[in-house]
Amino acid sequence: MFRAGGRIGGVHFPVLFPATLVSLLAAATWGAADFNGGRAARRAPVIPVAMLSQFAGCLFMVVLAVALRQPFLSARSLGFSILAGAGNALGITCLYRSLAEEKMGIGAPVAAVITAMLPVGVGIAGQGWPAPQKLAGFVLAITGIWLLARPSGPVAHSRGLRHAVLAGIGFSGFLVLIRMGGGTDQALWSLAVARGTPSLILLVIGSMVRTNWSSARPAAVFIVLAGVLDSTGGLLFTLAAHHARLDVATILASLYPASTVILARLVLKERLSRSQTTGMLAALAAVPLIAM
Repeated sequence: MFRAGGRIGGVHFPVLFPATLVSLLAAATWGAADFNGGRAARRAPVIPVAMLSQFAGCLFMVVLAVALRQPFLSARSLGFSILAGAGNALGITCLYRSLAEEKMGIGAPVAAVITAMLPVGVGIAGQGWPAPQKLAGFVLAITGIWLLARPSGPVAHSRGLRHAVLAGIGFSGFLVLIRMGGGTDQALWSLAVARGTPSLILLVIGSMVRTNWSSARPAAVFIVLAGVLDSTGGLLFTLAAHHARLDVATILASLYPASTVILARLVLKERLSRSQTTGMLAALAAVPLIAM
């Protein structure tokens, strides 16, 4: 059984947890990041929220990389990390806009379904087909996420859902490219670059449209939480993806909408429809199949 562990910088992390569990921890962390990002986007314009959250995540990873004396990236790893950051810029901007326009139980799951497609395809192409029970788990998990994504009303002209699809495309590229951005001994710098790239892109875009950066002040706490949690989730995913199949790590990490939905239910009192409740149960049932 694959297990998450290894060396980050000069510090060895003991082999304690199965990679599948680390993927689920990434999902929980990413879901919490999206919840805080969505709350921030309801209080401030999307561009400053996305830019500042990515900058906070970048700074967090830089501090960890320097503290742990991690060597900087090779030219190849740097290139893949920059490309991953570009995908993340598309993903995070569209996702926050979707979360701001729709109920939090809708936008995040749609983005998750799209996010899982490319990495699963890449994983199968590079590592062959997984065991039958894992395939059954994949189908059950994606079905669960889709049921979570179904709103109670019509969605044919939903701007939020269009943004969620674009977010999924950006995030799927991020997941594939960040795994190619170096091993676990370079993960912190790789994630710092992958967070710094979108912050620079969004800074340029914001300056071109004359964004009022101070408008993000009312959402500062949520912005910082979103950035730190987003980078932490990325680190957990990177660890899992280097110690398990890419498709397995991706599908499990793509269950992050469950965390977003649960937080939205507990904190914002958003109600779940019957199909969303069924989707939650399907996602939970998929986990042991994938973990086998």
